This record gives sequence, C-alpha cells and structure tokens, in this order.
Amino acid sequence: MQITEEDPEYKRYKRRKEAKEQREILEELVPKETGRDARIDAKKYRAQLRREQEDNIGGTDVIIDEYEGDRIKEMVLKREMERQRRQQQREAEKASKLAAAREKEEQTIAMLKELAKNAGYNVK
Repeated sequence: MQITEEDPEYKRYKRRKEAKEQREILEELVPKETGRDARIDAKKYRAQLRREQEDNIGGTDVIIDEYEGDRIKEMVLKREMERQRRQQQREAEKASKLAAAREKEEQTIAMLKELAKNAGYNVK
C-alpha cells in the first residue's frame, strides 16, 4: 500500500510533525517554567482567572424594577424561613431521640440495680 499526500493518515502525520516542530522552536525561544516555579505561576494564573470571573459576576449591570426587587426579597425571605423551619425540625428530632436514649438508659440502669439487689449486692 502506497501512502499519498491526500491520505488522511499522512495529513495527520504531517500536522503532528509540524506541531511538534513548532513546540520545539517555541521551547527554544521561550523556555517553559518547570518545577516549583511552574506550579507557582499556574496557581497565580488560576487565582487571576478566578478574580476576573468574580469581578464579572459582581459587576453585571442588571436593572431590577421595584416590583422585581420586592419579589426577590420575598423569595429570599421565604427561603430563609424554610431553612430555619427545617433546622428547628432537625433540632426537635435530635432532642426527642436524645430523650428516648436517656430514658432507655435509665431503665437499663434501674433493671441492673434490681438484678444486683436480687443477687445480694448492696446497691444505692
């Protein structure tokens, strides 16, 4: 089988070879950071991108009319009230489970004291 310039495999081979040559030339002209310096630069770059994204999010110019603003405040208030209700419900469940566990423990202790008395031990 003869490979021609129109063959997709040959085209792929050429592209990859040219890209590799370009990377080698670029590496010679501008050496790439390695080791600790590379990690520090990468970290700085990611932090800069994150700051830019936060600035873009915070800096959007959205005009909210009074009705929409009231609706948003109402939604936020509802969400907060629902969160508080769920929190109180969790705390109530936790308290009831704790009370049940204490009651069971007291019953167990009373039973053990009774067994100890019946066995002849001096128990308070």
